[in-house]
This record gives sequence, C-alpha cells and structure tokens, in this order.
Amino acid sequence: MLQSDLQPHLLDEQECKEHATRSVLSFITLPETKERDPPDVRPAPGVPSFSLEDLPDDAFSGGPELFNWKSRDIYDVNGLLLFRDLTLDIGRGREWHVRTAASDLLQTQVWCECRKGPFAPSDKTLIENALKELRRYPDLEPFTVDDEENVRLVAYSHPNTGILCYSRSDPDERFVSKLGEPLIIQIEPYVPPENPESLFAVWSPYDLVGRHTITHLRQVWEQNLAFLPPLPKNRTDLPNKIREARKTVLDEHFVFPEVPFVSQTTPKTCAVAAALMLLNHHGIDIKKLVPPVTEQEIAINMKVEPDGARPEDQVVEVNRLLGLAGAKLQAVPDADPTFKEAQDELAADRPLKIGGGHARVAAGFKLQLGGQDWLWIYDPLPENIGKKCCVPWTKDTGTDFMYVKPL
Repeated sequence: MLQSDLQPHLLDEQECKEHATRSVLSFITLPETKERDPPDVRPAPGVPSFSLEDLPDDAFSGGPELFNWKSRDIYDVNGLLLFRDLTLDIGRGREWHVRTAASDLLQTQVWCECRKGPFAPSDKTLIENALKELRRYPDLEPFTVDDEENVRLVAYSHPNTGILCYSRSDPDERFVSKLGEPLIIQIEPYVPPENPESLFAVWSPYDLVGRHTITHLRQVWEQNLAFLPPLPKNRTDLPNKIREARKTVLDEHFVFPEVPFVSQTTPKTCAVAAALMLLNHHGIDIKKLVPPVTEQEIAINMKVEPDGARPEDQVVEVNRLLGLAGAKLQAVPDADPTFKEAQDELAADRPLKIGGGHARVAAGFKLQLGGQDWLWIYDPLPENIGKKCCVPWTKDTGTDFMYVKPL
C-alpha cells in the first residue's frame, strides 16, 4: 500500500507537548520523596529522573502544556510527518528529550524519553557535524520544503535520525546524512528482509502499517492515550499529579546502574560497545582475558562493515569471549522476542542486546497501568558519549535480541 493512502490523523504541536508533559510526570521526583512517600512512588534505583525543585522558572510555560517545550518536526524519508522532538531545560546544564508521535497510526504517544547530560552534544552541534560531513560530497544538497528555515530531519530507521538530502545531478536520488556519526546512507525502497535477523538501513514506522491494521493501531492509540497520566491544571497542581503518575507504574526494575556505560568509539562499532556492556555486567574484562582481547579484535571477528555487524556474527563472537573467560554463560539470539521474555531476563538481572539496525542494550523495564510497556536503553551513540533513554515496546522494538543466559 502506498504511504500516501494511509491518511493518518496528524497532531498539532500543542497536542504533542501535552502528551510529552503527561508522559514525563512519572520521571519527576519530589523533594519529600526520600522521607515521606512510600516506595511505590519512588523511581527504581538507577532510573534517570529529575527533581521538580531543580527546574528553572523558564522551564514552565503559560500554556496548557505547562512546560516550556522546544519543538522540532521529524519526518520519514517519504515526507510524512512522524515525530516531534521536544526538549525541556531541566536545570544545571541538562535537558530532557521526548520524541512524541505526530500521528495516530504510531500506537503510542511517546516513542522515546531520554536525558542528556551537560557534556552531551546539543542537537545543534549534531546537525552542524552532519552538514560538515555532507560538504565532503559536492553533488549532495540538503533537502528543504517551501519556506522551511532549517534543514529537514528524518527518522530513517528508528532510533536513527539524519538530514535528508538529494543529488544535484539526479534530484530523484535521496540520501541521509546521519546525526551522531559521519555516515551518508542512500535511500532505497523498503523491502522486508528474507532473514528476520538481517539488518535493513532505511525504514519508517509507516512501513509497518497495512490497511488491515489501521483500525487496530488506532484502537491501541486510544487505549494508550486513555492511560496517560492526567495533565496538571497548573504549577500548583503539579506535585499531586506527579504522585498520581508514579502510582500508575505497576512494576519497574533497573539492572546495572553501577556497571560502567560503554559508548561506541567509531561510527560502526555499536555492536562492539553493546557486547562490552553485557560482558562487563557479568564481570568479564576483555583486557584480563588470556590472551587479552582488544575492541578492534572484537570488531574484526564480528565482521563489522559500514552498516554494522550481522546479529549472528555478534552471537558467535560473544560466545567466543564467554568461552575465553570460562564463564558458564551463553549468548542466545532471539529474532522475534516478546516483552515478557525481555522482562523476565531483566528481572533476573540480565541485560540484553537489542538490534534492528543499531545495537543497544536493554538495562531495565517499566510496566504501567493500561499495558504500556517500556524498556530502559543504554545507547552507545553519540560516539564516545552515548545516552540513556526509555522507549515504549511496540512491534518494531522486538527485533534481533541477544540474551546472555546461564548454561
């Protein structure tokens, strides 16, 4: 089905901001939480959150969305509006980022929530770096539409984002300059892979929508919307709504806040960084193996190429390293996992790798009233920095998992 036939209901900017405010309430802590509030309204240990008392005055707006969100539109490669990336200043040089859905065909109102630290590059810096990479290709030009003041950003394979561009010699040829790493990707028609574990570079959540699923997706959207925490009426009403939001969290577990976070050191080695995080969690230091192992050696054994490493090669290499360490563990692939499987692994304090075009590590889960499931993600991008974020479980989340289980 042509994407132009989807006819999604698009949300306006204020609706997206209201959804962001409602979803972020369960991530805010109150000054009295440590002493007076019962455990069920406290975030799980290690879960990224921010304090209400730390918010600067300019974090609040006079509008119904309450918070002063900064907004930027994100499209898919075919020009359909997908997301709005919203940013909130949470004080002390930190920002909270929420990627909200801009269409009712995307199942859930929020696709990603994450916090950036004071040393993470800003969106402006990431865009400048991507444009700098683009200048190395004289035939490529950033794509703009009508009176857009900024270059157009596209989500071409969630969570990857880049600048849409075209070829001057052949304007029908489109490319993406990736944010966060120097990489130019040619856009080709999405074709589902024959091997469910194979990587595919360009896809849109709209590619997963068929005419027979539209009614179902809208039902899921309405269900998730109904279970979002209520919007505070004003700033005074905010503490009570935060308490109510925390009580909707049925179960929450964060696995390894004390294990060192590993970011990728090159544009292609996300799978290496993910493997190192899993190994570190199980007490395996590659430098102490006999003989010692380097990240470069792992990348070679994983057969890392410009579009990353195949899941099956990642499993083989992790099992080799587990064998060198004498660990009674094994790496197990899962091309079609369920949230319950991921939840069981995380509840047993075993983080897992998530693939699907970009390797990340699931570090915890969050289950909310109404059936909205979340995974806490350790993302090795941006290079040498990385980030932690919380993403909702949707049918495209469950691809190319790798567990590390006891033998």
